[in-house]
Amino acid sequence: AKHQILDPETVHTWKNNALPLRFWISVIKSPDVVFDVRKNNNIDSCLSVIAQTFIDATQYEDMMIDKTSQSSRLLYCKEIPVYKQHVREFYGEVQSCRPVTEADIESAFSRHRTPTKLKRSSAVFEMFNYATRFSEEVCDSLNEKGFRDLAEQFADICDSTADSRLNV
Repeated sequence: AKHQILDPETVHTWKNNALPLRFWISVIKSPDVVFDVRKNNNIDSCLSVIAQTFIDATQYEDMMIDKTSQSSRLLYCKEIPVYKQHVREFYGEVQSCRPVTEADIESAFSRHRTPTKLKRSSAVFEMFNYATRFSEEVCDSLNEKGFRDLAEQFADICDSTADSRLNV
């Protein structure tokens, strides 16, 4: 517990907000942002049920089902305990992984040093554009946290790919 937060519910909630709820719910609810798909009202309704199932499966406390519950929740209420177990197992596996080192990050950066053409429709392209748009802030933050080498590498990657990104 790096920040001395030991309350299991707080830790679980933080983990949920860090990845599943912030990222995956956005992808589930808005696949058209990541993929080249159109979603109609029927698809949107189905995706809303799937997203709500995902949210309920990641909640710390069990949900209560009664006659006032949403009908969409009644569709999957029997599966939620199984999904909750999967979530607990996933968090356990992540916790048992070794921490990512600076060498790991440097290795990942080095694989992307050479300018490559990115497809405009890809999520990677969009994420890279977002990161490079705020490259100064990213580099400043890395420097403040003592990752000067990573800040320089990130800046080099941004500089070396600037021309290739414009020519995509």
